[in-house]
Amino acid sequence: MSSPEAKKNEKRIIFPTFAHFPSSAAHGVSIMKMCESLSEAGLDVTLIGDLRKKPGEIFDDYGIKTSFSMAGIRSSGLRVLGRLEVWRRTSRMIKKGTFDGIYVRDFFNGYTASRLQHPYIFELHEIPRDSFRSYLLKKIVWSKSLQLLVFISEEMRRLWHEEHKNVPASFNWIVAHDGVDVEDFRNVPKQAEARENLGIPPGIFTAGYTGSLFPGRGGDLLLDLADGLRHILFFVVGGEGTFLESFKKKASSLRISNLIVTGFVPHKKIPIYLSAFDVLLMPYQKEVLHRQKYHDTSIYMSPLKMFEYMASGRPLVASRLPVLEEVLSHGDNALLVEPSNREEWRSALLKLERHKNLSRALGKKAAEDILAYSWKRRAERILKAAGWN
Repeated sequence: MSSPEAKKNEKRIIFPTFAHFPSSAAHGVSIMKMCESLSEAGLDVTLIGDLRKKPGEIFDDYGIKTSFSMAGIRSSGLRVLGRLEVWRRTSRMIKKGTFDGIYVRDFFNGYTASRLQHPYIFELHEIPRDSFRSYLLKKIVWSKSLQLLVFISEEMRRLWHEEHKNVPASFNWIVAHDGVDVEDFRNVPKQAEARENLGIPPGIFTAGYTGSLFPGRGGDLLLDLADGLRHILFFVVGGEGTFLESFKKKASSLRISNLIVTGFVPHKKIPIYLSAFDVLLMPYQKEVLHRQKYHDTSIYMSPLKMFEYMASGRPLVASRLPVLEEVLSHGDNALLVEPSNREEWRSALLKLERHKNLSRALGKKAAEDILAYSWKRRAERILKAAGWN
């Protein structure tokens, strides 16, 4: 921890968000890990969010080792009214606070930042297609207080620049993919121990998937693979609500016995699951919908699971999508297949089951490549580009 004198000299920033903590959503992990990495980089960070537990308990849930300040705001009522209340209260806290800068990644708090005369960094996670959020983004991007615009993929940057052809050369931007805390995978039990801890029988080949089951994540493909490859034990670690229940019902109707669905698992336990599996699956389809039905992220997404899979050192099979190929290379650090081609997925799984040397080589190369995508390195690159280091 920093000394009082050191804290006095640190740049003080706030990170306002509508997210609640802890959360089953991947963005909760991203936000917590970025706040930790910004703090490790020497900033005095305060996260403003909806705290469902005490800060110490939240840090433990996410495996946070370097703490930062957290300011809780709570909201009740209907979804839209609740978000407006969070926005109003966050805006008030921003205006009253003593700080040097703002780090923000949602349109509503970004718009608030644009109205204040304080430097801010905006991390773009969606190219809006509706007029209201397009208006908010316009105000965010062209404010004189914006220090840096962060794109989460090269495809996102390309699409945005296609729509904004007259961007001045002085406009400050950077591409920074999502990341991973490599340290979370340093002291994970070896595969045999991890399998024993999770009750996985020895000698059986396993294929794992982690994350949500929203449309476009490949849930139907996972069921099809499990149904057709009954000698492989499939795991789905995650999922929630109606999407999870629908997935379970489909599995039950197919009488798939070689599939284990865990539901939500705290993020700090994910490395143990990944260590236990033989191969990891990332079956994104050509249209990937987020929680909002109109939000297709397949063109420019930067999936958190991809970086965690790579850090685990296990071989992974992923959909051949241009945005994923910014990080993954077929036959080098992953096997890439056509998103909806069932036979290609089956062949890739069987190939990795039969060829252990290939599996080890892919996993080893992925674990080497992931060092370039740590949260710490990401934060350092962003701060340097913004001139906040």
